[in-house]
Amino acid sequence: MNIWRLWVGGKANLALIPHNLEYFSNHFIGERLGDAWTPPPVSINGKSKKLRDFVSWMERAPVVSQRARQILEPLLGDNVEFLKFHEILGKSYFALNVLRLENILDRDQSEVLYADEAKRNILRVSSFFLREEQLSVPTPRIFKLSHERNSIFVSNNFADVVIDNKLTGLALVDPRKNIYKINALGGDLNDVAGVKQ
Repeated sequence: MNIWRLWVGGKANLALIPHNLEYFSNHFIGERLGDAWTPPPVSINGKSKKLRDFVSWMERAPVVSQRARQILEPLLGDNVEFLKFHEILGKSYFALNVLRLENILDRDQSEVLYADEAKRNILRVSSFFLREEQLSVPTPRIFKLSHERNSIFVSNNFADVVIDNKLTGLALVDPRKNIYKINALGGDLNDVAGVKQ
């Protein structure tokens, strides 16, 4: 396995609650936001919980610390945009906007919920089977899927940098696993040794 699904969250960690879910219908969909970006309002859930390098906001847009940005920016380059976010408990954070899109979802093997009978519009994918042989070369270090822009995927290079620098607050999960079921049952999501939630 060379590709992992990035998951940010966990009951032990501080999380951010968006005020308007409609906002995400046209934000963080693989397009640059640039100067038009203004962070939307959020509430903090679990202020007494530990503040990590990765903070849960929405699956398609995790929030990262200044330290995580400094470490990851040289690795991720033009595949992402770091957007100045609200300060959290007095510390600088950035919304991670993933710009790179790949068309490698195997719809037949994946667990897909469609919005229509013609199976054109995807509502949600619970488990992903990816055609890794169809990834762009060189393998992107971070990307989303062209037809499902909620989930973020990363390469082994990303995992190595996370482990080497002891970045916290994330899990790297086998994409074929249904993280919603595992999370609901309180199971451990992380599949990469050395990654610290």
